[in-house]
Amino acid sequence: MERDKLIETWFENVQSMQRGWKSQFHGEMIGEKLTIGQLGMLLYLQNNQPVSSKQVAATMCLTKGAVAQFIESLDQLGLIVREPDPADRRIVYISLSESGEAKAKALHERRKAFFTKLASVMDDDELRTMINIHKKMIRQIEQEQGQGQAEARSQEQAQEQKKEQK
Repeated sequence: MERDKLIETWFENVQSMQRGWKSQFHGEMIGEKLTIGQLGMLLYLQNNQPVSSKQVAATMCLTKGAVAQFIESLDQLGLIVREPDPADRRIVYISLSESGEAKAKALHERRKAFFTKLASVMDDDELRTMINIHKKMIRQIEQEQGQGQAEARSQEQAQEQKKEQK
């Protein structure tokens, strides 16, 4: 029973932190003419460019349609450039434009300042411990996702076999 209470407390704490982060980022976005989703896309592209929209959708767990909307809106703002793959014209790679790089860098610095304030209540050992715990949780999430993807592929294969038998 004690573990259940601990997990509930942890869950509540994570939700409170997420609400706080979202509130902070919404406040930062005033005057930026960017949505939280566009901000996330800019920061993703900053570390993963050039990238195809298919890769973006898979990594960020978005639909192709949602990615297309983000890309179009960022393109209209002049924050990205699109480059067709010379080997396969159907594939378009997305990168940040110069102004997109500058915007992403400025936003990254603002987020870093926010996290620096958060970390000020911890000493370095506590911060290292938290980072190690986060890494452990990320590995578990990735393992769970891998199992879930394997199960989904297995179900898809079973459905395909049923279709072939009909």
